[in-house]
Amino acid sequence: MPVRKTYPIKITLFLLTSTLIFLASTFALASNNNVPNNSDSSIPYCVDPDWMPYEAIDDGKHIGISSDYLSIIKQHTNLTFTLVTTSTWQQTIKYLKTGQCHLVLMLNKSPKREKYLTFSDVYYRSPNVLVSLREQPFIQDLSNLNGRSLGVVKNYRIAEYIETYYPEIQKTYVESEGEGVKLVAEKKLDAFVGSMLSLNARTQQYGYGNLKVAGWAGPEDELRFGVIKGKEAILADINYAITQISEKQRIDIFKKWNNVRIIKEFDHKLLFQLLAIVLVITLLFILRQRQLNRFNRLLSEKNKELESLTQVLEKTNHELEYISFHDPLTDLYNRSYFSQHIKDKIHDINRSKSPTCLMLVDIDHFKKVNDELGHNVGDEVLTQLSQVFNEVIRQSDIAARWGGEEFVFLLPETSVDSAKKLATRLLNAVREHHFNKVGQVTVSIGIAEYDHKSDFHNWFERADKALYRAKDAGRDQLSC
Repeated sequence: MPVRKTYPIKITLFLLTSTLIFLASTFALASNNNVPNNSDSSIPYCVDPDWMPYEAIDDGKHIGISSDYLSIIKQHTNLTFTLVTTSTWQQTIKYLKTGQCHLVLMLNKSPKREKYLTFSDVYYRSPNVLVSLREQPFIQDLSNLNGRSLGVVKNYRIAEYIETYYPEIQKTYVESEGEGVKLVAEKKLDAFVGSMLSLNARTQQYGYGNLKVAGWAGPEDELRFGVIKGKEAILADINYAITQISEKQRIDIFKKWNNVRIIKEFDHKLLFQLLAIVLVITLLFILRQRQLNRFNRLLSEKNKELESLTQVLEKTNHELEYISFHDPLTDLYNRSYFSQHIKDKIHDINRSKSPTCLMLVDIDHFKKVNDELGHNVGDEVLTQLSQVFNEVIRQSDIAARWGGEEFVFLLPETSVDSAKKLATRLLNAVREHHFNKVGQVTVSIGIAEYDHKSDFHNWFERADKALYRAKDAGRDQLSC
């Protein structure tokens, strides 16, 4: 009976083949579960368009700290991303809720946001601070606002935090941190709360030298990727990539974007007043609670925290004062400082009748350097040239970057003849210096002595005309 003998054999071979295919498929699936899922579909993402140095949109391009971290994520996955531009943070939130964006790169987790977003692991942390006018008292934290008005960006996590834990605070919601800082500088708000790095950047960007860091505010930012509901599958890839970020990469990104420094000299009298108030409250608390030993330990811990906070704020305020007076590229004084200083100096010159000269220095053919070699090389020339200036000028001279490739020098107690000698030394020093990627660079110099009757504008104009005479005569020379 040949049919009965062959039919079971065919069934057996079919079942064996099917089993092997099933086992192979199961093994492949298990293997795939051990590595990140690599999807080739492009993911539409949004950012806060005005939150530097963390992130922003500049000419349609994504820049900032989150941009650098996104580049690392791309290196460790096959995910691709497409930027969806927005004009405000409020519009970014709207796009996430409507599904026009599937991913947002840098935000805190909060109960409200968890309703429409799923979050990655934390990959960046930063403190929140309070900013106020310099003459305002030290605030320390949110609980010490005492009726002062406070600005906060609408839909930021810190806004949700204040609404929950400090509902009594008089809040004003703004569209961006730039708007909030401006309102404080214009005395329309008593204080503003936001991330320390971004507020530092705003202070430098708008030149608000009348502001200071007045205290810490709320929990620190724990920044994550946020993915809309239904798209959580990509979080496995993102979390895997986050674990691959090295400490060196984190430090390099921080150094790249943390180029803003904070100023203002710390008010020690205010600190002593604050300590006196704390001491009075402490004594009352001890008498009332009759727990002297326990409270003394608590007071010691609080004083250590306050001392540490004071040191940080004092250092931060000094740095902000320095950056408001200096050009960040050359480290010379900036135009704002020089203009203010010269007004005070003219009064002293008129009183002492001492000879004083103004010297303008302009780099010859500097536009050609930028056009042919690029602005990075041009910046390097400016940096090296400022070093040459510092080697030649005297300790009593004031050097400032006036703008672009033009520099101005105040030479007190200096006649025209002495100024010409100094200018000649400066011309020779610049000629002899080898500039990286450029070689030789020359400058033209204009000199004008103060006549004890005109204002700074006229004095500067005479020096500027002398500078143009030097350029018209062939450059690489001085004129009076």
